[in-house]
Parts: sequence; structure tokens; C-alpha cells
Amino acid sequence: MGMKKYYWSKAFNPKFLLLIFGVYFLTNSRMGSSKELVFTGLVEDVFIGGVNDVVIRLNKDPKRYFMNRGLEEGLTISQIRKDLINQVVVIETKPEGFNLFDIYDNLKEIDVITVNDNVLYKVQ
Repeated sequence: MGMKKYYWSKAFNPKFLLLIFGVYFLTNSRMGSSKELVFTGLVEDVFIGGVNDVVIRLNKDPKRYFMNRGLEEGLTISQIRKDLINQVVVIETKPEGFNLFDIYDNLKEIDVITVNDNVLYKVQ
């Protein structure tokens, strides 16, 4: 009987509960927003990253935007470079939650890319 009481008192330790609530609020904070975001900028570089992902960097923007498995969708890196390098684009990103591996929110998955009001890429 004493062992169970000891176990339950450890489980409801105020520090433990504070840790649980802290993790909960961190994952549901603005940093882990599920809102879709829109970014505009001049395309500086396009390259392959991950597993068949197409990665785009905008001028004076530390973020990297990627088309998940973009090369598997029939796109070629040479054609994307030709279409995007030195073009002003509008990138809409997918909603996302908290990512422990991207705490500074520098990696965004692309939902739509628009160039001169023409949709160049859209996730199906």
C-alpha cells in the first residue's frame, strides 16, 4: 500500500505537472501556428534537397521553401530553375504545427507557387 501511495505522489509532483502544461502550451502556441502563410520574394536559388524535394531560397530570406517530392510530380530541376530564378514569386505554405527539429521555423512546405498571377505549382 505504501508503494502505491509513493508512486502516485511522484506522478502528481508539481514540477512534473508544470512540465506537462509547458509542453502543451508550447506546442499550441503561436510559434506552432496552423495558419497558412504567404511569402513574396525574388527567387535566388533552386536546388534538390531531401528525397526528391525541390528547395527554393528567396533573396534576403533565411527560410527555405520546399516542394515535397516535387521531382516525383514530373518536375525537373532545370525547368524549375528556368521558370523561377530571378522571378518574383508568391509562395503559399501549408499549415503546420510545432516542429521540434525546426524550432526557428526556417523550413516551409509549399502549397502553391504563383508567378505573375499564374499558378506554377499547386499541391493536388
